[in-house]
Amino acid sequence: MMALSSAPGPIGVFDSGYGGLTILHGIRQLLPEYDYLYLGDNARAPYGTRSFDVVYSFTRQAVLKLFEMGCHLVVLGCNTASAKALRSIQQNNLPHIDPKRRVLGVIRPTVEAIDTLTQSRHVGVLGTPGTIKSESYPLEIHKLFPDIQVSGHACALWAAIVEAGEAQSEGADYFIQKDINALLAKDHEIDTIILGCTHYPILLPKIRKFVPEGINILAQGNLVGESLKDYLQRHPEMDAKCTKGGTCTYFTTEAEEKFAESATTFLSEQVSVQHIELGNNQTNNYSMETKEDKSRTTEVFQGTSWEAELVKGLLESNGIACMTRMGSAGVYSLTIGNDYSVWVFEKDKAQALEIINNRTETHEEDVE
Repeated sequence: MMALSSAPGPIGVFDSGYGGLTILHGIRQLLPEYDYLYLGDNARAPYGTRSFDVVYSFTRQAVLKLFEMGCHLVVLGCNTASAKALRSIQQNNLPHIDPKRRVLGVIRPTVEAIDTLTQSRHVGVLGTPGTIKSESYPLEIHKLFPDIQVSGHACALWAAIVEAGEAQSEGADYFIQKDINALLAKDHEIDTIILGCTHYPILLPKIRKFVPEGINILAQGNLVGESLKDYLQRHPEMDAKCTKGGTCTYFTTEAEEKFAESATTFLSEQVSVQHIELGNNQTNNYSMETKEDKSRTTEVFQGTSWEAELVKGLLESNGIACMTRMGSAGVYSLTIGNDYSVWVFEKDKAQALEIINNRTETHEEDVE
């Protein structure tokens, strides 16, 4: 690692993809006078289905890069990175890199806001498989509000739908409605839902369409902005290390043109962006890293071949390798990388589950 400058610098905001732009937007609305440096690791997105070790490694690379570029304060505008990497970086890395630098996440500011919103004391969380599996939200909520009951549900495809530019498409309705219904079925007393992924605010029109009236929907952008404003007021020594020129610079590990085009979905404005590399690894490391993760996440949906092909198209348009295959009993397999499988069955769930569990006929070949 190169020597770090002690001169004041911009506030860094990092995300695995585009979702962190919703956090950046919320922060800039409240703190427009500061300089910002946004880094999106779009070439290796999504992080949601990756292992803890891989997410930690990628996030650490990004934080180090932002430090090298002059940032003294970095916000992880990503729930998966906040859940899987933040604490390790804070406790294990910062003391050796520079004890005076800080890395903040998005989960704690979100949790602090729910106390005044929920009347039933039953809260739901919609997030990526990685965030839900980490149980970061229940853990943080119970630290502050032990009386609140928390139910989580993993929305495996929502981030991919947003990144593919299909947030407003009719095809996305099926998956959004299914995941919302699955969450609410776990606890009929839920009166507040946390959108535990920074991509999800882009889906708010559709989310509101399927969430019953009277249930609060909690997005994160403004909450993180308010928390950061309070943090800087309480830590004038860090505020002094953050430059105030009102600028924002964007970097991506992917093609600049694609980032600039997609970023307009999140910011409603044109941006200029520069390419950057992290840890000498780009998109071809997707399969390498996921092969090291021994667990495979599997989800089963009832649907049609059209819906399986829709998901395939959404993911491939975002540069994510996947394939679909049709087997007997109207069962379709969708394999994403090496660590995630989606099975779609058309009619007979029992027969479909038997095929899936036994991986008979063509499905063994499909998955492997």
